[in-house]
Amino acid sequence: MYLERILKSFTQDYPSKKNEEEYREIIKSNVDTLSDPEDVDQRLTGYFSNVNKDPYSNKLLYNFILRSILSKPEFYSTKDEIIDDVINAEKDIIKASKDSDSFRHLSERSIDIYSAILETALEDEVISRNELALLARLRKKLSISEKDQYLIQAKLNLFPVRGNKVHSASEINEIIDDLQKCGILFYCNHYENGQEKLFVIPEEMVSGIKSSLGIELITSKFELLLQRLQKKQLRINPRGTQFEPLWYKR
Repeated sequence: MYLERILKSFTQDYPSKKNEEEYREIIKSNVDTLSDPEDVDQRLTGYFSNVNKDPYSNKLLYNFILRSILSKPEFYSTKDEIIDDVINAEKDIIKASKDSDSFRHLSERSIDIYSAILETALEDEVISRNELALLARLRKKLSISEKDQYLIQAKLNLFPVRGNKVHSASEINEIIDDLQKCGILFYCNHYENGQEKLFVIPEEMVSGIKSSLGIELITSKFELLLQRLQKKQLRINPRGTQFEPLWYKR
């Protein structure tokens, strides 16, 4: 079933008779397709466009889920670890939104303009695809990053939903399943004799997925970079550059 999910994400041309080895060979022979950044985007947007779900909430969750796994040295994690990472990341955003230092790199005018537009878009608690496109253009014009949007949203008491209520384990689990159906996330149910069931991003696909998400450095590499920078360099705000760390922490 899990192999078939991956196959269905990029082709319908596979043996109707369930044969695990044939499925594996087809997947391995399509590594280039599965790992291509444009194809990753198409599978993500295509899948979530065809399901009746909130596009903004989906993107936020799959972004955090994939970042959780990409932050691991071998790019795999258990479901419980993923859920904990996502919930903690959302709590970190909410906590940071209460600290004025989190916004010191932005002008008050930019914050006021973006807050008004974002609050209007979230009046019905759903951001449509047209609204997402508008917000993306406005972020670029105001030099506001995606994390800045999360912080502003939390300051408005709307992150990730009204009342700053973090996503539940069941909501996160649902998107984990969706990511398998997109052929982005692989499920390993035979690791160490079944003692540990893992969700994996294959090494061959890491670069393409990072590119699709706009990630340059994983957390460990980012921390190593910071250790090598001088104090005067660390004073320069790296927002919107390749120095944005994998997890949304300052």
